[in-house]
Amino acid sequence: MSCVYLFDARESSIAELYIVSTIYKDLHVIVKNFSEIEHIRSTLKLEGCNAFAFITSDLELSSLEILYCLFEISRDVYIINENSMPVLSEFSSISNRCLEGEELHFMEFLSCFTDFKEMIRRLNAPIEIGEVIIRCLNSLENIANLNMQLMYKGSFLNKAEIHNRENDTCFDNICLKEFVEGEKKYREMFESQIVISETFKIKKLDFFNLVNAVRPSNSNSIQLINGYPVVYKLYSSYLFECAKIKKNLGFISSSFMYFFKSLETYCDGFLIYAGLGEINDYYNKKGELKRPDALLVNGSFIPGLEGNGQK
Repeated sequence: MSCVYLFDARESSIAELYIVSTIYKDLHVIVKNFSEIEHIRSTLKLEGCNAFAFITSDLELSSLEILYCLFEISRDVYIINENSMPVLSEFSSISNRCLEGEELHFMEFLSCFTDFKEMIRRLNAPIEIGEVIIRCLNSLENIANLNMQLMYKGSFLNKAEIHNRENDTCFDNICLKEFVEGEKKYREMFESQIVISETFKIKKLDFFNLVNAVRPSNSNSIQLINGYPVVYKLYSSYLFECAKIKKNLGFISSSFMYFFKSLETYCDGFLIYAGLGEINDYYNKKGELKRPDALLVNGSFIPGLEGNGQK
């Protein structure tokens, strides 16, 4: 197993740092501020020592040690002592080694948060970091619950809205109403007191930005890439990923339904791509409107071809 080494240079001399830097790779050096970094770099510039990373912090070494041990899943954490010798951190064993190299099923990931928070409490982590980590984990747990609703439970719509979807047209289906409501939920959470970086927020919202970019405003505004309607490919891929999650969780019947819906959605898009299908109003021989915005194949409506959009 690879290792990471922490060296507290805040109370050490340049000479001590030089010795340590020539011995250990993956060395992370703790300094007080950026000016110390520049001083160390200029002093050791011609010494040919191993490259190492800098950490600027006023936290106690024990606090930084705990943080490293929490998030270094695949590496042991060593502290370089005053004799330039490595000492395995007593907190290093708290990393969940069984997760290394393994795929976490969705619900397993969600169930880990209680264990993570209990782990922090058992460590008696300093207040300066303990409370922040707990708040961060709570925020991640809240987001994980939204992810579960998006990828597992299947909809952000309430029961009445889901029931009303029985009357949705083919065009209503590709308006992706669930995602519109889902984006609102995520944005509401991100605007609250949540301990998550802006980068993380942007990354989570990128999916909804993609959805909004391809959602058509009417049946004549469906975007095509190489002739294939993009919204169908997006929705089919989403349903396929949901099906895989349900399969991993053992919900075989629900998984089969999602796999089938994914295939059905992709085939609907293929009909449009092949020039056989279109979304248009369907009239009977008397000229009466029977189905608005239906998926027509060669101008005809085929019962059972288009889904009702319910998930």
